[in-house]
Amino acid sequence: MRLSSIITDVRDLLHDQGTTQLISDQEISRYVDSGVRYMFRWQAQLDETYHNLEYSLPGSAAVQLHANVFLYQLPRWTYRVWRVRETKIATDAVGRTIQESSAYGDSEGWKFDGAKRLRLVGHSEAPDLTLSIVKVPAFLHQGACHADGAALTMLTAAHPAASSSAYRFENEPDAYANALFEITAGEDGARDPVGQVRRVVSSERSGSGTVYRTQLTIETAWLEIPDEGDEYEMHPETDDAHARFLVLLATQYAFEKHHNVGGLAAINKEFMDERKRYIDSCAPRDDGLPAFWGTDLDTGIGTDRDRDFLLGRFGGF
Repeated sequence: MRLSSIITDVRDLLHDQGTTQLISDQEISRYVDSGVRYMFRWQAQLDETYHNLEYSLPGSAAVQLHANVFLYQLPRWTYRVWRVRETKIATDAVGRTIQESSAYGDSEGWKFDGAKRLRLVGHSEAPDLTLSIVKVPAFLHQGACHADGAALTMLTAAHPAASSSAYRFENEPDAYANALFEITAGEDGARDPVGQVRRVVSSERSGSGTVYRTQLTIETAWLEIPDEGDEYEMHPETDDAHARFLVLLATQYAFEKHHNVGGLAAINKEFMDERKRYIDSCAPRDDGLPAFWGTDLDTGIGTDRDRDFLLGRFGGF
């Protein structure tokens, strides 16, 4: 669902349509960003196997702390590391899996540091790593494309320096990995790039001063290469099946910001229903295996927690 469509639906609930609007599109987009990250955290919390990005870390960038102990710096958009492998070589199907260590005193394995670092123990040299990462979604925005030469897989989005009236943008390398961009309008009638939706695999910022440009490498080649002046929009990194929940979340944030108690009460029933449906869809289903219980009847000790258990634990609906 395009950002503009979400903004329109939020305005409908806010009764803020028409030519005289009290809340800007940019302000609403910030509420949408907060909603996307709320949904992302629930998904990551309920499904321990969830990950959305394969990311490479070169051993040459690691810092050696002690003998056989190396520290890798992770991007700020890393929420959690799910799995670590040594980067495969040409003769391997996949790289060797490195086990997660349970404590800093372990003689081998990796440990995720809350300061966005990965600590690796048990290697005489720092290997190249491939990580399965839980990545925080990028901020949403819309705007105009800029020329990018003849590169088929690139799209360059220009944006002004940060201000209260502008959309929020990401500056860190690869912050737009997994983001979805759609070309929504062509700048001339000689070509028709409209309707192309592509997933980003990497991003890099360039420029300085009042205008920055973000160069995006996409996963699948454009059928019609975007050109200077073509318009784009982002899609949230959430399933369209739960678009209504995202709209209600953004609306709730707007009502709270503007102290609209009546508005909050009006959407509360639908909000709670959609919230339950979303959380129910995130948690893994019961795998059908026998359940094992300890002496404390409230604490399961099986390795796979079913969805009903998770809803009972994290719910409150």
